[in-house]
Amino acid sequence: MDHYLIECAKDADRDTLAVILVRNGYTVRRHRAKKGKGNAYVYYIEYWKEGQK
Repeated sequence: MDHYLIECAKDADRDTLAVILVRNGYTVRRHRAKKGKGNAYVYYIEYWKEGQK
């Protein structure tokens, strides 16, 4: 099962993207990763299709 990532900075955009993906049958997970040594983060939407080979 392949998982895909979309980088998305704005919270409202992540919400909209997640709704679109869920309505089209994808499983969605939101997460963040630390960017460098500071307090900055990169935000992602991870998605995949359940049962996909």
